[in-house]
Amino acid sequence: MAAASAALACVAVIPAGVAGAQPDDEENADQSAVELVEELRSKGSNVEVRADQEAPLEECDVANVTEVAESNTVIVDVTCTPGYQG
Repeated sequence: MAAASAALACVAVIPAGVAGAQPDDEENADQSAVELVEELRSKGSNVEVRADQEAPLEECDVANVTEVAESNTVIVDVTCTPGYQG
């Protein structure tokens, strides 16, 4: 739980040459924000989470996923609803 909460406070500048994916892509379908972040980290990716408001990651849904190949970084944009357990 602490790892998921620590992932919340990141802001990234996205360089040219990034690839984007919508959360409904087959690879990301039916995963919570917490599950997606944990999976990406387990594969060795650097993960940055950008939220529309401050909330625990458990209260957020994945809105967009952007891969920055040059830095092995995946940016996960999430939308959060305080009190939501999705």
